[in-house]
Amino acid sequence: MKKAYLAILLVALFGCDEDDVKAAAKGKTDVFALNGYQIEGLPMLDDGYHSIDEIKSLASSSNLPSGSKNDLENKGVSVHKESCAKLLPKSGSELCFDNEKKICLPKEFKYVGLKVFTIDLDKLQTAKNSGFYQIDVARSYPNLSYETVSCSALK
Repeated sequence: MKKAYLAILLVALFGCDEDDVKAAAKGKTDVFALNGYQIEGLPMLDDGYHSIDEIKSLASSSNLPSGSKNDLENKGVSVHKESCAKLLPKSGSELCFDNEKKICLPKEFKYVGLKVFTIDLDKLQTAKNSGFYQIDVARSYPNLSYETVSCSALK
């Protein structure tokens, strides 16, 4: 009975993604930060993948959520694994983030690259306070597809 209760609790906390539930059962979770954007047809930038640091310097904004393994480790958060993912618009959709405000990127932004870090579950709040987001946020946008990719694909 305890195992069934634990399984239901983990699904409620981490959604229906099997990997997330397995990781949580082991005391781990995934968080992410923006890594960059694939851009095509924007006059002021060459076509291709642009890092979040490059975009920040052009946008004069430090509000874009970004972070690195070092940022987590400097806050006392151990990183057990690093991986990457893309957020792509589903067929016929724009690259929009549906939350309180509909925030859409220009059509020249083809996808968002994410850096994903596996951390200890008890350090999740520290990571969130440092500007990282729990992975289920990336998977929750109804008009976007979350796709795990090789980090070398984000270049």
